[in-house]
Amino acid sequence: MIDIKIGNESLDLFDNTSIRLVQVNPLFTDDIDYPSHSYQFQIPHSPRNSRILERPDVLLKRGTRYEFDAEMYFDGVRMFVCVLNIKDAGPYSPFVGSLAINEGPLAIAAKEKNLREFNYGGIRNISNPLNKGQVANTTMLTHAKSTTLSSGFDYVFFPVQNSLFYPQGLKSIFLDPLDIVNYYYDNAFVNYYVYINASLADSNCQLVPFLYLNFVLRSIFEELGFPLEDTTWLTDPEIKTCVLYNTYSLELSGSLVDYVYAIDPSKHVPDINSAAFLKGLFKFFGLEPFINKNKRVRLLSKNDVLDNLEQVDWTQKVLQPYTRNFEAPVGWAFFSDQDGADELNGGDYLKNEAPETITGEVWDFASLPTASGSGDFFLVQRENKIYQDQDSVWVEYGFYLYPVKYGDGKSPYQSEFSTLQHKIWDGAKTYGKVSGRIPWAEQAGAADAWPPFRNDYTPRLMFYRGMVTDVVGYGPYPQGGIDDRDGDFKYSLYWHGEKGVYNTWHKRWMEAVLSNQPATFNSALDLVDLRTLKFELRHRFRTLEGDLIGFIRQIETVFTMKGISPSVLEVQQVWQ
Repeated sequence: MIDIKIGNESLDLFDNTSIRLVQVNPLFTDDIDYPSHSYQFQIPHSPRNSRILERPDVLLKRGTRYEFDAEMYFDGVRMFVCVLNIKDAGPYSPFVGSLAINEGPLAIAAKEKNLREFNYGGIRNISNPLNKGQVANTTMLTHAKSTTLSSGFDYVFFPVQNSLFYPQGLKSIFLDPLDIVNYYYDNAFVNYYVYINASLADSNCQLVPFLYLNFVLRSIFEELGFPLEDTTWLTDPEIKTCVLYNTYSLELSGSLVDYVYAIDPSKHVPDINSAAFLKGLFKFFGLEPFINKNKRVRLLSKNDVLDNLEQVDWTQKVLQPYTRNFEAPVGWAFFSDQDGADELNGGDYLKNEAPETITGEVWDFASLPTASGSGDFFLVQRENKIYQDQDSVWVEYGFYLYPVKYGDGKSPYQSEFSTLQHKIWDGAKTYGKVSGRIPWAEQAGAADAWPPFRNDYTPRLMFYRGMVTDVVGYGPYPQGGIDDRDGDFKYSLYWHGEKGVYNTWHKRWMEAVLSNQPATFNSALDLVDLRTLKFELRHRFRTLEGDLIGFIRQIETVFTMKGISPSVLEVQQVWQ
């Protein structure tokens, strides 16, 4: 028998109530867009239900959708923690309901909140607001340096190249000749260049904290009511150094560069719906949320799923007949949305050449062949740049941001998350005494010191690589990272490359799973099977061709007051 509870009270249901549930494996869908759910079903318009459902039948609420935290039981066993949606209630007609189950309640909660609406533990008071000028500034600058030396902070500061940070109307007022956000000189962050050159006393230095991704994620899930459990990806030491890029400076005034006395984390995250943020992040790293009945979440990468060889034996569950799709697989193109507000990505500098037009690839600039005026394009992997042989000189042409293709590349696999470019100064290219390797953007910023304007940027990631002494002899300085830094690290944030996003987080899954076609089974699953289902595990089925091992894509089951109908399963075969 079906029982739907809100709080500790059961709703009245019809004797012939049936609920068709579709459980979707997040491994095969953008779960925030299409979560597990039920089809619509009718609920009696009884006095008891009207009271429990807070009278959604009254005139002002008619035709409106309402959501209630609920639980679904079957034969006295709790099956799902869910959200009950009620809509289209008339004065005499039955209520119309539907359930969001598994990751569904998380999807609903995430859609209702912007990333800047989360608390993130509140405002961090760094200095006394009564102190002005150099006293307060010294405290903030000292604090900024302390974040580079300890992992005990929720954010970190490091230099980023950006010549367009100030709006054009303020550029001449706030002189910034070196174009470095979070300028680091002589073992300290500085707020203006008088420390370097007395003639540049009016040259302001912006100060921008970058929030750690791990901290932002845990804050989001905690505030949504779905706390995160530790997983391999979440506790990976290098992933824990991943930060969110932003363009909001702590600058409060421009004469002697005063800073605000506190850091409000909500000002340093993108202006984006949290569901879109999570969807983009999950697609970027190949992550999926698995939620238990206590509303605790495990973020698993697809590598984590493949590494777990545990199987569930459902060989006796298949009801004949079944169908298999033997069509040849197609392919995907993996890429990121680029931040059009960054002139490097959305402006004239991004002159991307298709791979087939690139003559060759070399590791660094010194390895380019002798220029002869051929017009050829070469990719310099170390800099992620395309150079062209123009008039017998190798000239920077643009950045390499072309998608990584699998198969025919016809199906787009697109993430809202991207990264920055990076600039390398070494030898004769050294730019003063700034860092030898630095993230690079050309994008307008924002600050409390400036007239109100939109602070727009898309989600982009960087790494904090620690205090580094460069080969050019400058350092140590706090270094932000984009790629694997010539093989020093495990991960790059570019899609292409040996340690790129595709090779690291997507390639195994593509080759082991998505290169196959699904099979569809009718299965005699019982209550225990459905209640203990774990989408992240392989399942084994018996077919005429032999055993099929794969991941369940989705299960469709009908619950009635008398029992459970055979479930329809779609299964994706896995090669390993």
